[in-house]
Amino acid sequence: MKKIFFLLFTFSFLVSFSQGSKIDSLLSLIKKDKEDTNKVKHLNELAWNLKYSNTDSSISITKHALAIAEKIITHSKLHKSAKEIFLGKCLHQLGALYYFKDDFSNSLDCYFKAINSWNKISETNSNYAINKCKSATLGNIALVYDDQGDMTIRDSEQQIKYDSALKYYFMALKIDSIILKEKGNQVEDKSKIANDYSNIGIIYDDKADVFRQSGDTIQSNRIYQKSLDYYTKALKNYKELENQNQIKLLLSNIGGVYIDQRNYSKALEDFISALRIDERSENKSGIITSLNNIGSVYLLQNNFPEAEKTLLQADSMNKDTKTMKDKIQTETLLSKLYDKKGQPELALKYLKTAMAEEDTLYYIDNDKGISHDEINSEFDKQEEAAKGESDKQKAVEEATAKKQIIIIWLGTGGLLLVIIFSVFMYNRWRLTNKQKLIIEAQKSEVEKSKNIIEEKNKDITDSINYARRIQHAKLPKQEEIISAFPDSLILFKPKDIVSGDFYFYHKKDDTSFIAAVDCTGHGVPGAFMSLIGSDKLEEAVSKSSNTSEILSRLNMGVKIALKQSESDDSTRDGMDIALCSVDTKNRIINYAGANRPIWIIRKNKPEVEEIKATKKAIGGFTEDNQHFDSHEIQLQQGDTFYIFSDGYADTFSGENSKKLTTKKFKEILLRIQEKTMVEQKKHLDEFIESWKDNTEQVDDILVIGIRL
Repeated sequence: MKKIFFLLFTFSFLVSFSQGSKIDSLLSLIKKDKEDTNKVKHLNELAWNLKYSNTDSSISITKHALAIAEKIITHSKLHKSAKEIFLGKCLHQLGALYYFKDDFSNSLDCYFKAINSWNKISETNSNYAINKCKSATLGNIALVYDDQGDMTIRDSEQQIKYDSALKYYFMALKIDSIILKEKGNQVEDKSKIANDYSNIGIIYDDKADVFRQSGDTIQSNRIYQKSLDYYTKALKNYKELENQNQIKLLLSNIGGVYIDQRNYSKALEDFISALRIDERSENKSGIITSLNNIGSVYLLQNNFPEAEKTLLQADSMNKDTKTMKDKIQTETLLSKLYDKKGQPELALKYLKTAMAEEDTLYYIDNDKGISHDEINSEFDKQEEAAKGESDKQKAVEEATAKKQIIIIWLGTGGLLLVIIFSVFMYNRWRLTNKQKLIIEAQKSEVEKSKNIIEEKNKDITDSINYARRIQHAKLPKQEEIISAFPDSLILFKPKDIVSGDFYFYHKKDDTSFIAAVDCTGHGVPGAFMSLIGSDKLEEAVSKSSNTSEILSRLNMGVKIALKQSESDDSTRDGMDIALCSVDTKNRIINYAGANRPIWIIRKNKPEVEEIKATKKAIGGFTEDNQHFDSHEIQLQQGDTFYIFSDGYADTFSGENSKKLTTKKFKEILLRIQEKTMVEQKKHLDEFIESWKDNTEQVDDILVIGIRL
């Protein structure tokens, strides 16, 4: 629900660059332009018209305009301020075009150079127009840092990027406040301040999300409040301006913050208020979005009747609109609803429809655009037309003169030789040109294919990174596990961005349940299995406290969810698991396993006790009524137990390509028993990285150790 609005604030001061003329007429104007100032203007306008359909061409054309602007700076008799304005506009536009390509480094470089131009003008002139230019550029710098924060994985790096974004948004807000004070209470300037407040609210919202996902509830709630404060300021301004569309969007963002804080009643109030605005304006797309938001809150509250009623209303309205993104969101929410209600057929139906719509949307987006070669070819033709005509005329005159000399000196025989030679050369020229065109066409096709593949890879990577956030949000919070088991370790090293291994924790009365789970595969397929396994394990633990019965219920739940049967076309995916219920007061463990054992190391004992698991997996070929053995284990103070996936022992050495092996893993654990669990985790992590020695990790790694 975040970032529904407040797109890139660019070129409000370059209106003449981004409106009006068609591409053909602009090319014609550029050909006729004799003044450098006019050429810069028309080149920039042409580039801006091509910004979405042909960003590469836009960048090339704007660079050409920039080169002319730099020449104006050096040679033109224009006033110094006017020269810097031309340069600043080109740099600002080039920064925006690099932003569209996600080339953040070059984008920031251009924006900072543009700021330098605005500052040079400000040294001699402090006026409304220049301040607006500076504010727009500062806002765009902030937006680049914001996007870098969104695409960064490490929490500390995300916070640095978001803090940089806040710095430049506050600088833009300060300038916009000065503009409003100097010009009076103008609608445009007051709207810009409201926009600044909104953007600052979004950044605080993003910062709070990072703390929430890392488990720092106190810090996240503090920053969420800052986000709400700035959203509220923006809302007040937009209400004074009677801007119903922005009021509605702000209510949606505020509702999103309340959802993050789990204040579902407040979120519901704001989403319903947004819906009322959409209904008054008869904005069908907005109504569907608001219904989706309301339905998602009901879903979080487990109010299934209201969620179903609301989402089915949105689904019905989707048939009358062509907004595919709204339809995908509705169908995804309906899939989650029916999964929670235990109606897997309907859940799968809506999930398949949503995935099909996403594929369709992708291909529609990729079919848009003007041919890169067409634009460059036409632009080059127009740019070189005058020079080409002159060269052609000169070549004709020279050829005529040579021909006359040959006729005079060699006569008819010489003329015949010249004609034969000319025909031969002409054929060679035609052949060479034909080969050149073929090569250029092939290069163009390769480049297009490369761009499509790169874009597809970027989309896939972005989706997987977002899936990683969802998967991490589903994992238990580290502080809950540490609260139950103060002396414990969890070493979790996914092979890819997302993982097929996951750890599980659930507290029920005085008993704590903890599990290490290894799903079929790794990466995206494994992650899908981990989400199914996590939900079904949570459901099984809520219905039973017996570890054997829990695994039986989990086995049946996975088989139902994946529609697994005896037929050959059924999926055979499943998972291995070691599950423990722990009575920490009496130090009693009840263990049950499916292909994953438990290891126990008694205090001051030089051996590893292994209790083996039932040799059956969860799901796949396992029978529906499969029984899993459970074992009661009495531990003493200082005893340690370990549960784990097979990833650590199966890691290959970078030195000799040999597996670490289970035997070696046991020896390592025995050697480090004198260490604290925190020190053990560090040792295990450093050892496995040294063992791999920069070779690729072949499987997800999960090790859980608890000392009672």
